[in-house]
This record gives sequence, C-alpha cells and structure tokens, in this order.
Amino acid sequence: MKTRRRRAGGEAFDWRRLPKIVLISLGAIFLGWLSVRAAVSEALARRNPAAAAAILPNDPGVAFTLATAEFRARQGPVSAATYDRVLAAFRKEPLAQEPFLFAALAELAGKNPAAAGPLIAEARRRHPRSRVGRLIYLDQVLRAGRVDEAASEIAVISRLVPEASRLLVPELARYAADPKTAPALIRALEPDPKIREQVLAHLAAKGEIDAVMRLAGTAPSSGARGETPEWQNLLLATLVEKGEIARARSLWSRFAGLGAEALSYGVYDGAFRRAPGPAPFNWRFSESGAGVAEPTKQPALQVDYYGRADAELASQLLQLAPGRHVLSLTVSGSSPKGGGVVSWTLACARSKTEVATFALSNLSYSPKRLNLPFDVPAGCPAQWLKLKGTTAELPAAHSIIISDLQVRRAS
Repeated sequence: MKTRRRRAGGEAFDWRRLPKIVLISLGAIFLGWLSVRAAVSEALARRNPAAAAAILPNDPGVAFTLATAEFRARQGPVSAATYDRVLAAFRKEPLAQEPFLFAALAELAGKNPAAAGPLIAEARRRHPRSRVGRLIYLDQVLRAGRVDEAASEIAVISRLVPEASRLLVPELARYAADPKTAPALIRALEPDPKIREQVLAHLAAKGEIDAVMRLAGTAPSSGARGETPEWQNLLLATLVEKGEIARARSLWSRFAGLGAEALSYGVYDGAFRRAPGPAPFNWRFSESGAGVAEPTKQPALQVDYYGRADAELASQLLQLAPGRHVLSLTVSGSSPKGGGVVSWTLACARSKTEVATFALSNLSYSPKRLNLPFDVPAGCPAQWLKLKGTTAELPAAHSIIISDLQVRRAS
C-alpha cells in the first residue's frame, strides 16, 4: 500500500519525511533560542549585572561578565568568591579565556609575574580580540622592556579598538608617566606617530609636563605642513592657565627653535612676518563672520571688521615689567564713526584687570605713527595684548592696516 498522497499541484508528499522535517525545524528553533538567550544574557549582564545574576545564576557568560565588572570596579583582582564562580563557569565553558585572565591577575597581585605570564598568553590566545587581555599583556611586555612586542601589541589594539583615543591612549599615557615603563613605551611608539601624538596631547591636557617632555624627545617639533602639533598648544595653554608663564615661555622658545631673542622684552613678531613659534607668545589671529585679521606680504596686518558682533581679532601674551611703557604702531585705513570700533587692549593675564585701551579711530589711507603710553601695575607679571572689534547700534565695516608694532619702556 502506498504511503504517498498527491498534492493539489500534482507533487506527491511522502509522510515518512515528516519526523525528519520536524526534527530539523525543532533543532533550528532550539539553536535560535540559544542564540537569543546568549545575546539577552550578555546584554542584561552588561546593563544590570545584579538582575542578570538573579535571572540566570548558572549562566557562564553572566559569571564572566560579573567578574569583569568587579575587576574594573576594584581596579585589580576579583574576590575569592567571584573567582570560585568563574572556575565553576569554566567547567561549563572550557574554551573561555576569563579564568586564565583572572588567575593571571591573582598571580600579579601576589607579585608573581613569572607565573602570570603563561596565563596571560593563554587568555590572549583563546580570545585574540579581547581588549582587556591585550592591555594586560601590553602592560607585561612594557614592564619587561620587550619593545618589539609592545609596538606590535599597540598596533593590534589600535586596529581592534575604533575608539582608541578613549581606551588605549589613556592607558599608554599612564605608562608614559611611569618612569619604569616610559623608556620602553617611547621606543614602542616610534613606528606609530599618530598614536604618539594622541598620547602627548592627553598628557599635555592633564599637565603631565615631565612625561610630555620625555615622550616629546622623539617627536618632531612641528606637525604636517609645518603646523604646530596639538600637544604643544595644549601644554602651553595648561601652563599658562596654571600661572607658570615663565616655564611656558621657555618651552615655547624651545618648540619654535628660537634662542634668547625670543625671551627678550616686548612684542614678538611686531612686523607680522609670520615668525616661527605657536601662540600664545606669538600671534593668534582669528577669522569669523564678525571679522578677520591676517598678515599680508607687505609685511603688515590687514584687519577687516564688519561691526555686526564683538570679536577678538588678534592676541599675544606679553611679560612686561611694572612701570611705564609705550605701544607704537603705524596704522592706516578706514574706521567710520559710530559704526563700532577697533581697539588695542592690554589686561593682566591672571586677574583680567584692564591696563589700557587704545581705539583706532580717525584713520585715513595715509599711514600715521601712533605712540600710546600706558602703565603696568605691580602684581601683573603677564599681560594679554588683544586687538578687538566692538559693535555699535548701527554697524559699519572697518578696513585697517597695521604695521611695525612695538612695545618699549618709556624714556
């Protein structure tokens, strides 16, 4: 007797195939459930470890995630109870890397790096993309002075971690600040100038001056196309903010490759020739919808202020001694009355107390020389010289040319 029944379309259906189809379907559903369960448990463990432990107490992934969370919170080895849970989970998931990682951490806490080494290597082998495992391995090779391995590990981590500046750079900065690991790190970063620049910027923003200068010894004095590296700007700004003006100026002179003349009295590059050296002890020029200040080939400074909003057009940090001084400059151009004003201001860097203001008004296109006296008070060791545009109710455009700007002691 035949066991086939013909379908409406004419194809015979073999009912003996039904159990196999059912099994395959059930297997697919089961595998899908396992995948969903694993994804849910991992997400829950990351977001709410306590809830994950309550709902899935025997899940190996939850145990490993909880242990990792504890490791990060403690900044060191996990507790004995947590480690026991990790070992129990390892029996269910024997290919996991976490037990080796936490065993290595326990050995390191016990000051036994020789025993920790093989455990770290095995954890790294089992999960090559583990950021924690690779960072711990990097720590060990740096402390052992194995520069080539450290350089290779840094390169791999920077590829594995898209947000390298958030994770890798702070870790490398910590090694750069540690005299024990700094020499190896400095050599390890030589093949990767991009990461080195990011580490320098991180250290500079934190004011780690000694670490910056150790690492900066291998860095070029200028960036691409002769631009000032960002870390130099950050370091100088940090020192100025802390009030360490003399140290900042000394480093500025070193960065720019200048000699004692850079530390001399008065304004630097008052001829606007684009002399070497970054701000703040050289000019910082701005460009915005309110106006622009830009050196020309003459040489001179071309200032266009539109009078629509207040603007800081140029600035430089000075170190004038207390007493009487004279600001001298040659100026020409157009400055309409009542349409705003362009002026030089001098103010103490720390207290922001204004020392003097000189409006550039009643101008013509015939150059004239201005000599503007002012007094620097005691307790004002550094001063900001700024060119500002101040708006008025009825704005008007200003076009001014400034040249041969000097500050000298009054006779």
